[in-house]
Amino acid sequence: MFNYNKDFKWKKYLKRGCIGLVCVFLLLFASFENTKRVDNAKAMTDFSSKVVNIGGYNITLQGNYNVSVWRSGNTVYCKTHVYVAAPNGAWSAMGAQVSTNKGSASKTFVGDGSAAPKAGSGDVQFSFTDAGKGTVSGTIYAGFMPNLNGSQALSATFSVPYPSSESDTLIYDTNGGSGGPDSQSVNGNATISSTKPTRAGYDFLYWASTRTWANEAKTVKINHSTIDRAFFHSIGNNTYEIMVHTNGNIGSVNVPIWTADGDQSDLVWHPLGSGSWTRDGQYYNWGAQVTHVGDLAGTQLWVHIYAYPSSGGHVAVEYGGIPQIFYPGGSYKHVSGSGKSTTIYAVWSAPHKYKVTYNGNGGLYNGSSTWSNTATYDENYTTYSNNNFFVRTGYTFVGWNTKADGTGKDWTGWINKPWRWSYDYDVTLYAQWRPITYTVTYNGNGADRGKTTSSEHTYDSAKNLPSNGYEKDGHAFLGWSTSPNGGVQYGNKASVVNLTATNGATVTLYAQWKQLGYEINYDGNGATGGSTSTQYAPFNQTTALNKNGYYKKGYKFKEWNTKTNGSGESYKDQQSISVDSNKTVTKQ
Repeated sequence: MFNYNKDFKWKKYLKRGCIGLVCVFLLLFASFENTKRVDNAKAMTDFSSKVVNIGGYNITLQGNYNVSVWRSGNTVYCKTHVYVAAPNGAWSAMGAQVSTNKGSASKTFVGDGSAAPKAGSGDVQFSFTDAGKGTVSGTIYAGFMPNLNGSQALSATFSVPYPSSESDTLIYDTNGGSGGPDSQSVNGNATISSTKPTRAGYDFLYWASTRTWANEAKTVKINHSTIDRAFFHSIGNNTYEIMVHTNGNIGSVNVPIWTADGDQSDLVWHPLGSGSWTRDGQYYNWGAQVTHVGDLAGTQLWVHIYAYPSSGGHVAVEYGGIPQIFYPGGSYKHVSGSGKSTTIYAVWSAPHKYKVTYNGNGGLYNGSSTWSNTATYDENYTTYSNNNFFVRTGYTFVGWNTKADGTGKDWTGWINKPWRWSYDYDVTLYAQWRPITYTVTYNGNGADRGKTTSSEHTYDSAKNLPSNGYEKDGHAFLGWSTSPNGGVQYGNKASVVNLTATNGATVTLYAQWKQLGYEINYDGNGATGGSTSTQYAPFNQTTALNKNGYYKKGYKFKEWNTKTNGSGESYKDQQSISVDSNKTVTKQ
């Protein structure tokens, strides 16, 4: 986009509409041809060169340029632009004027008549009104003050037919949006509609002569040692902030702007002021806010940058094109008047960003119940899977849903699949879980007979164990345990829940038994001290009675007896006995 032409030749200037200081005084101005609109204005025939002597300097005058003609209502305007440059020491008072057979002529002087050389530019414009018939003719003069129409001036005659009154059409292209204003008829100047289009996921910024502006609020690098970067930014209706950074001892910076597709009749040199600014993270030492309304709306503007070193001369670079910007309610200047259609385009902000929140819905990720990231409108987004993500004990992840209870929109099908985000709001996705299932099997743990059928269980759902079906001789069933000798954990037909958190696992419960038998209680029968602990003896097993632990003053222990007076069954201390299930005692 940026061309720095080290050999700034006159042919290049004519093509792009820029001119710089040269070793002779050059004046460009226009002759008026029969034309009704700016887009087909004709270049005048070259003036013959004329050499004049000003202040001891032989100066060559020459001219070759275009003129624009437009109408607004019943007024017709004709305008050209004058460029002035002078060598060091040359007298620089320069001007141009128009003499016409109708209408009023404006006169612009370029240069201030001082001894200091000046470079500048200015409009030469006149207007006239009538009933829409006939022509306007006259002479345009350009030369040195004060004798603008004297021997030291160039002149050219013109004759321009009065342009007919034809309305143009202004078309609003919403550029991907909707609800924009209808096309409007334009005859001369107009006001931009206050209706703003809308577009899901974007903000409307303004209307422009192009669909997008790639250089909006961005630093642009320029490959030149004196002018190395520039910054353009739209801040209002046809108003721009311009920043330029230069190196070396620079006395002034000017930025010429004109309609790219026109004839430079609207070219204006915008001076920048020196200072210190930071834009887009870059430092700039020249800047200004400028307003430039091109003669032909809907067409981009062309920009050059000129830096004038304090030592003399100039450096010029071509910045390139920028669009004309129009804000709702702002002014629109149109110069066609020929039934032409012009389109301006809605320019949109960067796409909105939206927050996507993943909710564990009972699960946790790194100790938190939520995690979020960002989705950009119209850009690809990938819905997360749950690998190394949320964990919920006893449950298996099955997908995402926009409602916690699973009655919202199911997003499971988008997991790990990029898709273009089209929601203009934040989204919360809730993890959907399925409880694990497991099997409980039952081990008789030494049973002599019987069976207990395995059962199926679901996490977080209580369920009763089946009734024990095992039998073991001489033993009573107490309950179940997760280990053979673990002690009773669950009773017969007990309600259980969450015996494991592993999906598809098998849990084994072992029967817990108590051997059947009898209890032997020992009574001191008048003893004055001591004790003998109660004893449990299994049926049909030889059991030694406990050693007597009682004593009685003045007495010696004799034996145990089933009656206090000794008339019952007697047993020696620590005698071995066995008892059957009928409680028949056999002494050993």
